[in-house]
Amino acid sequence: MADSQGHYAGYTPEMVQRVCGVPPDVFATVCELFVTNSGRERTTAFVHGVGWTQHTIGSQYIRAASILQLLLGNMGRPGGGVMAMRGHASIQGSSDIPTLFDAAITPIFSGRTTSFGG
Repeated sequence: MADSQGHYAGYTPEMVQRVCGVPPDVFATVCELFVTNSGRERTTAFVHGVGWTQHTIGSQYIRAASILQLLLGNMGRPGGGVMAMRGHASIQGSSDIPTLFDAAITPIFSGRTTSFGG
């Protein structure tokens, strides 16, 4: 924890404004909201859609949110964490929930030795 605190101490409101364009007062308000809503009585959660996962640096967005949640003590708590909201069950393709008629897993469920497509 001390290593993380030392690393992130350099991220001042002025530095955030230079890099992101967010004014220090807005940054301070957002920080205050996260701190106020993190602790024994309340828990903050990041809930994101496919915009984060499909962005070229989306994994970094999710990593940053995860680190913030860890530092605030919100991971592993009811209502806390980083949660992805999906539009439909197979948004990540046929690997999570096979929806293709000739998916490789089909023979296991149907008892067949070949897929429906072949």
